[in-house]
Amino acid sequence: MNQEQTKMSTYQRTALGTAMAGLGMQSCSTMLLSYVLTSIIADFAISSTAGGAISTVTNLGMLAGGIIFGTLADKYGRVKIFAITVAIFSLATGATAFASNIAMVYVLRFLVGVGGGGEYGVIMSIVADAFNEKRRGRVTSFVTIAGQIGSIVAAIAAALIIPAFGWRGLFV
Repeated sequence: MNQEQTKMSTYQRTALGTAMAGLGMQSCSTMLLSYVLTSIIADFAISSTAGGAISTVTNLGMLAGGIIFGTLADKYGRVKIFAITVAIFSLATGATAFASNIAMVYVLRFLVGVGGGGEYGVIMSIVADAFNEKRRGRVTSFVTIAGQIGSIVAAIAAALIIPAFGWRGLFV
């Protein structure tokens, strides 16, 4: 390949950067739960089974979000739907800090899942549309690597924030 074939257009750089940032933030948001689950169980005086159900609810939301927003992205545009999915998981993540009972946690984590599950399919479609088949595998790998970086950021944030501000501070 010559240099012209490997150079990314502005649109491709924007699509890739946005997709990487989006999945990184979504993975960070999703992983926060694993660092605070025992604190949530203790604060709401629930069983470990009820606490574990929070992850199940989040995954059910991801399933629903993938189905709903994949269809909406094809109909109304991927970029617009991407922005909506990011807003959903971001706002629901932040709102989790203010949950006053476990039912609210379930609802908010379901919404985190809806936004996150919807976002994943949309960003992969954006990237697939932006790159030809010879580069698609490599660039989608970059997006998924950004997701893993988001998980690492969640771990670092948990180590720094939880001791000072507790589990609620981490969600903020």
